[in-house]
Parts: sequence; structure tokens; C-alpha cells
Amino acid sequence: MFFCCEMSLGSKVPLSVSLPLASQCIHRDTLRRMKTKFKGIAWLGIRTDKFDELLDFYKNKMELPVIHEEPGFRAFDLPNGDRVEIFSEEYTSDGNDYRHFSTGPVAGFLVDNIEEAKKEMESEGIEFIGPVGEGSTSKWAHFRGVDGNTYELMQRLA
Repeated sequence: MFFCCEMSLGSKVPLSVSLPLASQCIHRDTLRRMKTKFKGIAWLGIRTDKFDELLDFYKNKMELPVIHEEPGFRAFDLPNGDRVEIFSEEYTSDGNDYRHFSTGPVAGFLVDNIEEAKKEMESEGIEFIGPVGEGSTSKWAHFRGVDGNTYELMQRLA
């Protein structure tokens, strides 16, 4: 089983190489690419059983400002506008218990239009967890990655 790909090693002539990864040769131009542009990782969410310790770390060690707090929840903004949110094991909001954050920290990928990105990803077979959420500054939607982990799409609102 070999996967053929082309790569350039500093020359203008692509080199064909075979790697033992798949049963057929696929040229890179035949692979379908998504139209959505993923612009960065703008959000990180962590559900933890060590909420107080993590709160102390972000607030007092890293000196990140708390921009929103509820019992069992804190949100911190970084100077570039990215956000880190921590959730206790007991935290719930609007019926969401955030149990789908059980695979580890959840990274949020920044997109321009969350509805279009979600629709395109669903057409590729990506499973979304719940509806698109909306706050005063952003929209978000969680999805299960092909590796089984939970990720997020995030759109900043003007």
C-alpha cells in the first residue's frame, strides 16, 4: 500500500515519492479542499476537576484579566483578543453541562462566517454537537473531529 505525493525540494520540478500510507495514488490536486478559511485558534476551553488551581494559575501566575465570572466558570482575554475559558466539572449554563469537553482542552478555530463553515463541514460528514451558540461578542459551534476529540468553530461579532 503506497500513497504517492509530489513535493518540491527547492527545485521547480516536483518529485514523486511513494509513502506506505494508502492503497492508491492520489494527486494533491484531486483532493477536495474546503472553501472555509480557518484564520487561527482564537479560543481555548478547559473543563477541569481542578478549577481553583487552574483559576489561580491563569489569574495570578499568568496575570490574565478575568473578563467574566460565574460560579464554576471564568473567562480570560489575552492581549491579542483571544480568549481562554475554564469550566468546573459542576458548571452548567442554559442546560449545557459541557460534558462534551471530556476529551481535553477544546480549541476554537476562528472563521468569518460560522453558518457557512458549519454547513460545509456537515456536508463533509463532520458531526456538530448542539446548535450554534451566540453571545454579545461571538458565535460558536462545537464539533467532533475525525480523531474523536471536541473542537469549536468561532466567529467574532463586530
